[in-house]
Amino acid sequence: MKPDRNKYIWAIFMAIALVVTLLPIASYIAAIDQIKDEWDLNNSEVGMIYSSYLIGYALSALIIVPLTDKGNRKAILIVSAVISVTAHILFSIVSDNFITGSIVRLLAGVGYLGIYICGIRIISDQFDENNKGKVIGLFVTSQYLSHSISLGLTDALINITHNWRLGYSLVSILSASGIILFFFLIYKTEEKPVTNTLNPWSFKLDKNIIKVIISYSIHALVLYSLRVWSPVFLNSIFAASSGEFSNKISGNTIAAIAFAIAALGPFIGGIFADRIGIIRSSSIIIAICSISGFLFGFVELINIIPLIIVLFFIYTFSASADSSIYQTGIITITKNNKLGQNLGMQSFAGLISGCIGPIIIGFVTDVSPNNYQWIISFSLLGFLSLLSFVNINMLSIPNSKFDQR
Repeated sequence: MKPDRNKYIWAIFMAIALVVTLLPIASYIAAIDQIKDEWDLNNSEVGMIYSSYLIGYALSALIIVPLTDKGNRKAILIVSAVISVTAHILFSIVSDNFITGSIVRLLAGVGYLGIYICGIRIISDQFDENNKGKVIGLFVTSQYLSHSISLGLTDALINITHNWRLGYSLVSILSASGIILFFFLIYKTEEKPVTNTLNPWSFKLDKNIIKVIISYSIHALVLYSLRVWSPVFLNSIFAASSGEFSNKISGNTIAAIAFAIAALGPFIGGIFADRIGIIRSSSIIIAICSISGFLFGFVELINIIPLIIVLFFIYTFSASADSSIYQTGIITITKNNKLGQNLGMQSFAGLISGCIGPIIIGFVTDVSPNNYQWIISFSLLGFLSLLSFVNINMLSIPNSKFDQR
């Protein structure tokens, strides 16, 4: 049965509410240069502060996910949103060093997962099996889009106010309106009872599931490393360039546009998976990502800004596009009674990798010679993508007409 038009409109507003609530999600990245100077941080510490958000995200997976299985998903969403928004406001006002910044961002990460997981569960409850895919996809895409909007908006406000704290706090305060929007959208919705009472951590993984999780973990490491360090890299290139174009636009702005376009990547990747199979589609995308990684570190040697931007757009798109393919892979391989468990393990492993990535790149840039720090860093990401390419081609999916060995 096809849902009525009002349900689809409701789902669109749910996606808008997510974007608004997550407006500060990339504000830290937009303010990295100013925070680094003000707090006297090295690159490793900058990466650790970013990753503390992901640590909060990962830790909350052990708390939030079981609670959503017991109901009260609407309440959990609202409480989580309040925690996340409050933490971002506190970061912009009271944080003044590595320790306080890390603690507050960890709390913001804890709140984020509750918003995201509960939002997906609430939307899923309103649609039948034949119609929920596209609306959940819309909600997931809005999460990707929120990152680029956050980066661009915060960067613009910091440039206008010439004060990172003021720009960050304005974005954070604005995000509170998303809580209000969520409340009016969900307070009358019904929650479906959950009958699966399996312990999400008491399971065994077969070798194909492990291979998908390994490639997904590398994907997360590369993607989060790009989100943190590519704007810094672009800003350094633009600052060193004497071209007229580079004086009119910042690296943060280019990154925001690139990640906005890359938000379509998971949707395109999913279409590829349906058309040519999980292994073939992911192999093509990973190969492009790996080659882009190896090349991207060397672009500062040529210093041709338009070429750098084009390569960066290709890199960010390919780094995002395989995300939905791994979700499809887990769903295709897994038996129904293990699906939630395996998706949970995949998400947890990806988040841990996402935490480690920015720290590794921060460390590499700290210890590498100045003239080679970005070449080494992005070549490392390219090499990891190459390992993922080899790993995914060892996968076998018996119940897929494209991916049998």
